[in-house]
Amino acid sequence: GVIRAGGVLAPLSTLLNPESLARLIEDSSSRFVFATTPHEPLVLPIADQLQDCRRIAVGFEAEGWTGYEDFIANASEDTPWVKTVDQDECVVIYSSGTTGVPKGIVQTQHSRSNMAQGMGLEFRIHSGSTVVISTPLFSNATWATLLPSMAAGGLTVVLPAFDPEVFLKAVEEEKASHIFLVPTQ
Repeated sequence: GVIRAGGVLAPLSTLLNPESLARLIEDSSSRFVFATTPHEPLVLPIADQLQDCRRIAVGFEAEGWTGYEDFIANASEDTPWVKTVDQDECVVIYSSGTTGVPKGIVQTQHSRSNMAQGMGLEFRIHSGSTVVISTPLFSNATWATLLPSMAAGGLTVVLPAFDPEVFLKAVEEEKASHIFLVPTQ
């Protein structure tokens, strides 16, 4: 939704401490911060550092945060059609590389569109595909199956975390045609 509306998405690692998250939110020049219930303890301690951001709480209530339902209550139901050009920023993925200090890797509309098309062709992802995502959205590799599925109109099932039993049940119930896993999974 963020990308379709012409915004730039910066998914951040929930493995970071609150101070590191605040630093990346500032570095990304975020105008909105969406936080979900399990991540409330990460964002509430840094709320005073997020004064320049509109704070959206998904599944919890806190002072200074707008509930997700309230946020979308007055939104238009029309699909946003924002014209973008190839060099417009699309996604910023933070990676610590070899220094241990996260740096934002800016992906353009062009690079993400090429990724969706190229990986979609390579993996044969199409409108009838079902992709089960069990890796975090802040990982660049996750997008190799996420984007092609969404671009092709396939079913994309995003699990909140990796749990072997939940994952195998989702693969079976959803009749997954594509998955992406890392070696520890």
